Amino acid sequence: MDPLLILLIGVIVVIALVLFLKVNAFIALISAAMLISLLAPGEFADKISRVAASFGGVVQAIGIVIALAAVIGKCMMESGAADKIVRSFLKVLGEKRAATALMGSGFVLSIPVFFDTVFYLLIPLARSLCRRTQKNYILYVTAIVAGAAVSHSLIPPTPGPLFMANSFNVDLGVMILVGILIGLPAAGLTLVLCRYLDRILNVPMRPYGSEPEPEPLADDKLPRSGSPCCLSFSPFC
Repeated sequence: MDPLLILLIGVIVVIALVLFLKVNAFIALISAAMLISLLAPGEFADKISRVAASFGGVVQAIGIVIALAAVIGKCMMESGAADKIVRSFLKVLGEKRAATALMGSGFVLSIPVFFDTVFYLLIPLARSLCRRTQKNYILYVTAIVAGAAVSHSLIPPTPGPLFMANSFNVDLGVMILVGILIGLPAAGLTLVLCRYLDRILNVPMRPYGSEPEPEPLADDKLPRSGSPCCLSFSPFC
């Protein structure tokens, strides 16, 4: 069977399992990997074991770095350093450039913190800005996605870029530098699309339902400007 067709089948299986059957992402990926291995050439007895061997090789190469990045991200969230970075962006750029501040915050935070965590962190701030300005809800939300998705896709130690750097023997420092150089203008251009979507789409901000709006931390609960906790992650603090 053609390798591209096998790959396409694997992608369709992952999407179908996650989106339609609501299967856990890890289970969906492993299931698709096993299906691809069964369809690919090779001895039948080795087709499942080579999935386990490949998975073990990836974990051996990049597992420790990803685990440490997750620890750093958790520390940023619990200490308030992540929230401090967001408010520092807003303080520097002002409320009129709130979308740029949210995009920049998402870009910076999504390097050590996983994309979904960054999204959940910044969404309450986007909703708070929308309540205050009574506009630009789509702009604020898509700006968060633009910044976070670009850096998460291009800059290690997020899993995808880290895996690609390891697979192609690219120096990790070079990968980070090139990812930033490409990602910053890409995120900036995406912000233009976010503004266009905000103009053509009229999507009101809906309430959470019966749940109350999450309240942001008070300023006195955040790390002080110049504290090691904050300085280790951001030049804005």
